[in-house]
Amino acid sequence: MIAESAPYTVALVPAKLTSQRVPNKNLQEVGGQALYVYSVRAGLHTPGIAETFVSSESQELLDSGASWGAHPILRPASLCDPLVSNQMVIAHALEYIEAARGRRPDLLVLLQPTHPFRCPGDIAGAMGLMAGDPDADSVFALRLDDELGGRLDGGQFVPEVPLPRRRRSEVPRYANTGSFYILRVSRTIAKGSFFGHRIRGFVLSRPEMEIDIDRPEQLAMARALAEFFRDDLRAYGLLDAERS
Repeated sequence: MIAESAPYTVALVPAKLTSQRVPNKNLQEVGGQALYVYSVRAGLHTPGIAETFVSSESQELLDSGASWGAHPILRPASLCDPLVSNQMVIAHALEYIEAARGRRPDLLVLLQPTHPFRCPGDIAGAMGLMAGDPDADSVFALRLDDELGGRLDGGQFVPEVPLPRRRRSEVPRYANTGSFYILRVSRTIAKGSFFGHRIRGFVLSRPEMEIDIDRPEQLAMARALAEFFRDDLRAYGLLDAERS
């Protein structure tokens, strides 16, 4: 149960079927279940999330999502074009939730299906970070970026840091993974902004599990990772033996 005084926090899984590179990507089987289901289960297993919603133009997917415990939001076809932004999809979902529940969510946790292997404890930790900073507009899920980056200048590679590297003296750099986003609705979507101005960062506890599926080879990699991390995924409530 969520305390009445707690922010009304919902998870949103945007799961359209009009993927360009991988047809019906969100319904593709990964580890014995549809790809989008991992995100639904992440929302359902995260303490502090009151409800998990799925937005899709596919009634088949919405019916499937409902069988897992997610609330369906039928998305108009006009919001399934490749050029439609997540911000527009979220705005539509918020309007639906407010009409259906009589209140607008305070916090929205965006769980994109292309990032299936999240630890619900990380989402809860990032929500705690948001709760502890009332000035925060949003939270990004980060991983430590230790790769040597740089630019090409006339064909010459110019590294970001002096060589040879002295890692102990380098300022740590982090990359946004897109694994999840937490938005304070009143200061982001409600004001026409996706992320707002004050963005906090939460470092993932299991960055080795993070993958963003956009192409067929990444889908194949995700299937291999699902087998490799099967015990972890079961422990997180994202996969189970009875219905896998």
